[in-house]
Amino acid sequence: MGNPDLRRKDKNERQAEALRAHLPDPSEINRLARQAQGLGDPTRLTILLLLQEAGRLCVSDVCLILDRGQSTISKHLKTALDAGLVSNHRFDLWVYYELTERGEELLAALVSPVE
Repeated sequence: MGNPDLRRKDKNERQAEALRAHLPDPSEINRLARQAQGLGDPTRLTILLLLQEAGRLCVSDVCLILDRGQSTISKHLKTALDAGLVSNHRFDLWVYYELTERGEELLAALVSPVE
């Protein structure tokens, strides 16, 4: 019948391989982690909620609403931009930000009521 410890080890290794095969590749995991980081700061989350409500805002609008400095808001928007949660569009001297489709999806999933 063989050694029961070896059979268990063999089963565990097969199970580990099967689970490992279903994981996304490392670049996809890194992308998902960046998106999670984009939502993981209270100020950034507040900015995303503002964009959800307003549709589109420039940095100075967000600064005024949150009573925060331009460098702080710009840093948070850059992180959200890098995470793919917002996009930006230049209009004359101003840069306007809005949620991307992915940003909308993740924000909706995060703030939806638990049933």
